[in-house]
Amino acid sequence: MAYRLLKSESISASLRRIVAEELQAGFRQLTRKRPDTATAVHEVRKSIKKVRAALRLVRDQLGPYYSTENARLREISRRLAEARDAEAMLQTLSDLEERTDRSFPSARDRLGAERAKQQSGQRGVLKEAANGLRKTLEDEPPAIPENDFSTLAPGLRKTFRQGRKALRVVREDSSDANYHDLRKRVKDHWYHVRLLGNLGSKRVREYEKRLKRLGNWLGDDNNLAVLRQKIHSQPGAYGKPVEIAALQAAIQKRQRQLRRKALAYAEEIYGKKPGEMAGWLERRWRAWKK
Repeated sequence: MAYRLLKSESISASLRRIVAEELQAGFRQLTRKRPDTATAVHEVRKSIKKVRAALRLVRDQLGPYYSTENARLREISRRLAEARDAEAMLQTLSDLEERTDRSFPSARDRLGAERAKQQSGQRGVLKEAANGLRKTLEDEPPAIPENDFSTLAPGLRKTFRQGRKALRVVREDSSDANYHDLRKRVKDHWYHVRLLGNLGSKRVREYEKRLKRLGNWLGDDNNLAVLRQKIHSQPGAYGKPVEIAALQAAIQKRQRQLRRKALAYAEEIYGKKPGEMAGWLERRWRAWKK
């Protein structure tokens, strides 16, 4: 079923269903006889992000369960990150080559070797991740007694407030780390709006699409930042000086483009106050429930 709260379910029932469906999907990816490592890692990390966001929306009602399971899922995702990063760097380079109509063969060879090395040692990591997901599946979320928008509003406001703060920080200091933090806050808010995607409002659906677009731009920017840092730390490993200079210039140009678009979107989205955003969604919620 969809990553949505359903009218036919209580909030508690929807939460339990979503957590179970996403974790089961991830577990199946990890326990296939011959899993495609890149695909498995990507899909599992995506499922974990969705589960953690859903739990974060109602964290105040979950008690100790939230801190325990959130920490477990965060650690699983962290362990899988190296394999994901190796794959993402190659894809990022491919996108850059396509945009600039230029190839960077030395960098491609180096990144390909790094990916092969990461994937060759991932069997044990995938097994550990599967065991972690199994433990979380066995410990389902506690029941949430309330079944009204007041259950969701605190989490919505808190996540949105964190996004506004991250945007203020980026305006003051446009470091890679601060842009990455803004991306995480945007993703949290996007997942929460996705959970409310059945509200039946065209404006809500359009808002969700804008958040997704913003998150994708910030994600591309983060991948470029990681690639730039990797090359800067060992430039000789990725090509001759002239090739590295051209690659770094292409990365920086693309980052400027992405950040310009992302900031314009973020300013519009976070121009509202948390209470205004939550109030707008609450009105849609109440109309949907009727």
